Amino acid sequence: MRPVLSQTNRMTKLYTALIAALLSSLSFSARGQITFAPIATTGLTNPIDIAIPPNASPANGSTRMFIAQQDGLIRLWNGTSFSDFLNINSVLTTGGERGLLSMTFHPNYNGTSNRDFFLFYTGASGNLVVARYRTQSGNPDAVEAGSGTVLINPIDHSTYSNHNGGDLNFGPDGYLYLTTGDGGSGGDPLEAAQNPSSLLGKLLRIDLAAPIPITPQVIDIGLRNPFRWSFDKITGDAWIGNVGQSNWEEINYKPAGSTGLNFGWDCYEGNVVFEPAGCPASGFTFPSYAYPTGSEGRSIIGGYVYRGTEYPALYGYYIATDYYSGRIFRRSPSGVWAAQTTGTVASVASFGEAPDGTLYAVSQFPNHDLYKVTLTGVLPVVLSNFSSNRTGTVSELKWTTTVEQNTARFRIEYSRNAANFQTAGVVQASRNANGRQYSFQHNYAGTEDLFYRLVIEDDDGSLSYSSIIKLTSSGKSGIRIYPTIIRNNTITIELNKPANKLQLVNNSGALVFEKSLQGMNGTNAILLPAVAKGVYVVQVMSNDGIKKEKVVIE
Repeated sequence: MRPVLSQTNRMTKLYTALIAALLSSLSFSARGQITFAPIATTGLTNPIDIAIPPNASPANGSTRMFIAQQDGLIRLWNGTSFSDFLNINSVLTTGGERGLLSMTFHPNYNGTSNRDFFLFYTGASGNLVVARYRTQSGNPDAVEAGSGTVLINPIDHSTYSNHNGGDLNFGPDGYLYLTTGDGGSGGDPLEAAQNPSSLLGKLLRIDLAAPIPITPQVIDIGLRNPFRWSFDKITGDAWIGNVGQSNWEEINYKPAGSTGLNFGWDCYEGNVVFEPAGCPASGFTFPSYAYPTGSEGRSIIGGYVYRGTEYPALYGYYIATDYYSGRIFRRSPSGVWAAQTTGTVASVASFGEAPDGTLYAVSQFPNHDLYKVTLTGVLPVVLSNFSSNRTGTVSELKWTTTVEQNTARFRIEYSRNAANFQTAGVVQASRNANGRQYSFQHNYAGTEDLFYRLVIEDDDGSLSYSSIIKLTSSGKSGIRIYPTIIRNNTITIELNKPANKLQLVNNSGALVFEKSLQGMNGTNAILLPAVAKGVYVVQVMSNDGIKKEKVVIE
């Protein structure tokens, strides 16, 4: 993942000193410490990726995880031990950064009607290959013989062995995305990353409905070696760990729905000019975060935005690490970056996300371990529920705590886009160790949808964030659909005008459930059928049109 080319200049040294000083002043002690709890300490060799099927169980983690090894062997963890699942070593070119790079399941995978999973690897001459496989009908722990189908014409990567990129992820739009490196060596000698006609140094998208071989679509350019990246399962934003050249590691942010971004390489490394010749004067999307190569680390490993329920204090935080130093980087929901230097693990090659938001990680040398990502030392408050209702211009928010220790106050924040929040008001904490019920009313005259969250402040100034809830203006549509995260197969529909029917549509656009709403009004709880976990769209049809809401069924 690291190049051998080095380059320094006076400006880079100045930036390095400034950022090192900033990082050294930041601490996670009040927010809790991220730790890696070992799950399996034997049974793996150079693990490189984690794939967890969307129908995994039980809640709070999966007993079935698929660990891809760089040598081509995929091992299945059943909760207590490993077994061999699939070995594709015979189709790989290995050595250095080559080999099996990534594995992911189709978002509608259920082991019966959908049995597809996908692999990204370096094939003949090191060229980049994406292939589809299927588990056996009636046996999800085995692979259907002959099911390996190469989906794209292999992307030429024969000149150099490094900078393959290497990560597959399904987007909220149902397309399959992958990242590719710039073609290798150092300094992008192929000049691929800024070349829109090249498939190297890019974020690419594959339409699985297209005829095979599928031609990947270039979505964004200017990446050097985007080895690990992910989509936020709630917002659809993408976070890309982009391994740097000699001076800067960077994490790139891609807003949901954006296309045509230029992340800068090789015109820029991080925020610093690298090779200006022939570069455009503007139009770059600079990193959300960059840190200097050296004591901070040498290879960024992109992670996930935590969307689990086990650690509420970590909800909405983006987590990444460095392969060499083990330093952990995280970004708060309000956009503050900081680094953690204790309790870390070096050589983490990948994170994995379970359907319930639980995060896992695998490390390579020297131990080749499987971990669960945990949080210790969190703020001493337990938030048992957080709900809301909007009538006209008034939003009423209610929440209940069951434990409070040294809790100072609750700050109620709202946003029109679920990203940029501002304060609506403050409620002082009760100082009751057993907690209490709270409520707050916010008057907002606009007609757009609103997003709310609680910021819980401890006596020492430490902050914790609740999950985000959405309120739809009744004056806007007359229909509200909530919650957006469904954990009990029940969705609530508020009807302030007549409606005809409700539909549940999966990520592929297929109708999976329909219910008549004729004669209904007010608030109605609708029981949904048992479906595979994932992203869906709920549609309510009325004479005035269609009200749609994207939901996540967990």
